[in-house]
Amino acid sequence: MKRTILTLAILIAATISIAGQSKDEQAIRQYFNELDQMLVTDEAGAAEKLTGDDFIFIGGNGGKSTKAEQVANIKNSTWGFASVKRDIESVRASGNLAVVVSYLKFVGKGKKSGNTFNGGLRQTTVLEKRGGRWTGVSAQTVRDIPNINENELNKFVDDYAAALTRNSADDAAKFLASDYTRIGPDGSVASKDEHLASVRSGDLKYQSIESTDRKWRILGFGSAAIVTSRLALKAGNKGRDVSGNYLLTTVLRRSGIDRWEVVSTQISPLAASN
Repeated sequence: MKRTILTLAILIAATISIAGQSKDEQAIRQYFNELDQMLVTDEAGAAEKLTGDDFIFIGGNGGKSTKAEQVANIKNSTWGFASVKRDIESVRASGNLAVVVSYLKFVGKGKKSGNTFNGGLRQTTVLEKRGGRWTGVSAQTVRDIPNINENELNKFVDDYAAALTRNSADDAAKFLASDYTRIGPDGSVASKDEHLASVRSGDLKYQSIESTDRKWRILGFGSAAIVTSRLALKAGNKGRDVSGNYLLTTVLRRSGIDRWEVVSTQISPLAASN
């Protein structure tokens, strides 16, 4: 009889524990539902409302930021979330602490350009129950970097060359990073604004750009790429014919999961023997 009572007591305690865990997990999933909705409508507000004052965020690039810094970063960011879909892979709750691993598929959108891009993040989040409510105390993300497709990279640089041969500064600007630098065949250095101004004014005028013998190198776990190529160029610079054969080095940086930008180009005259 005593043994039966003891067994029943253990079963009741286990049932209560499971029920408690289930309730906690429901509350945790509701936390992430609210978070994901706010990431789209009010990302800075999500960070302010759903995280503790001692919150620590580790970004995909390894950077560390406090809650205040993260809110400022969000407000100053050039892009935001257009949509978010989260798959919660595991929830481990113990007492007032929980560790949640999830995978986010999202669509990002440039705040000024309106351009969209697809992305993926795997995130580990630590929650603490404070005042009966789950609160984010730390989160770390790892970017899901897709395989590098050289055909896509080749198309990107071809499209940039096409914008230049149209002599469209506005079209060319879409391919260039804000800190872009161009080193010309005469050793001159131009910023993005200076380079585009020369195209816009007609001082730098392209007739044709033919790129061959490309050699790609992928760096930084897929975050950057360098390509060298031979360049057959027909162009003029301030009325002077600068047509000829050149060696071009282009550096690209990933600006989104499936978007790139040109960080720098350097053009050098190709020796006649080559």
